[in-house]
Amino acid sequence: MNTKEVNVFNHMKRSVKCIANRHDYLEIGEIFIEDKLEVGKIYTMIKGQRTSYGCMIFLDEVESECGFQHYLFEEMKEYDSSLLKRDNEKFIKRLLQNTLARTKYTTEEGKM
Repeated sequence: MNTKEVNVFNHMKRSVKCIANRHDYLEIGEIFIEDKLEVGKIYTMIKGQRTSYGCMIFLDEVESECGFQHYLFEEMKEYDSSLLKRDNEKFIKRLLQNTLARTKYTTEEGKM
């Protein structure tokens, strides 16, 4: 299956299209308006990252300390959605390994 969902794990600088500038981030009916974004406009994505508050992208044309939610944009070309799934699984695996390593270090340190 193909998708245009922005892959924040792909770190290539590229064009993305803004598809929305209003969103219910908290899913409680409170609408956030990203007034710096223009729907339909093409922006240059310079960075993507997954954080505790979502998958964020950063744009060359619009400064933002925290970035913008990835679902406000779409890739210019469709790609195989299994690539996004694979990249997401790699991220989660790395996160779990780092967490386990820190836990082991903390536990061993506590034994001293």
